[in-house]
Amino acid sequence: MPLRSLLLVLAVVLHGSLSFGQDLLQTGIDAYRRGDYVTALKVFRTLADQGNANGQNTVGILYGRGLGVPVDLAEAVRWFRRAAEQGHTVAQHNLGAAYFRGRGVLRDDAEAIRWFRKAAGKGHAASSHNLGFAYFTGRGVPVDNAEAALWFRRAAMQGLARAQYNLGYLYYRGEGVLQDNVRAFVWTSLASDQGYAPAVALRLSIEPRLTRDEIARAGETIGKILSDIRAARRR
Repeated sequence: MPLRSLLLVLAVVLHGSLSFGQDLLQTGIDAYRRGDYVTALKVFRTLADQGNANGQNTVGILYGRGLGVPVDLAEAVRWFRRAAEQGHTVAQHNLGAAYFRGRGVLRDDAEAIRWFRKAAGKGHAASSHNLGFAYFTGRGVPVDNAEAALWFRRAAMQGLARAQYNLGYLYYRGEGVLQDNVRAFVWTSLASDQGYAPAVALRLSIEPRLTRDEIARAGETIGKILSDIRAARRR
């Protein structure tokens, strides 16, 4: 059962600094939500031209997805870069993903890692996951399964199902961590509960190997992790 591949997140940022253009930003958000992407593009392009990083990132998303405009991956990257250079976390992730996949720009694993680190350093779960994937596969960094487990754990503790599965997989295989079926069961259960299909299959293969006491202990650990995730989200 292979480790799951790179997670690309293209999420419109509908919050953040509204130091100017608040009404215009809300107009763009409303247009996006009702599927009027032509109007959304006009509004976010206006904000982007004024230097608004949320607007720049969103224009990149619209070009990347072909919403309100033909798909233009190079143009998407151009806007992601403008927002990323202002420190916009989601844009930093999106720019890293573009470099990692070679979409709209020549593939450059080292540059991808640089941007993922910036976003992960500010708590972006998908960038943390992607750093874990890079260390597991040796993309842009030397293979280091222990470092992969560290980054998967960071993303998993933020509730990212794919990272929870990958961490469970490492415990199941004993790669980068000590082999531990209880911990493997914990993390694949958390991902399974979010409907992540690969985790469901792996969890079912692990469960018969556990004693009743181990399953009970796993249940207590799952409850604590969920409590920690919820507490972190409230902060």
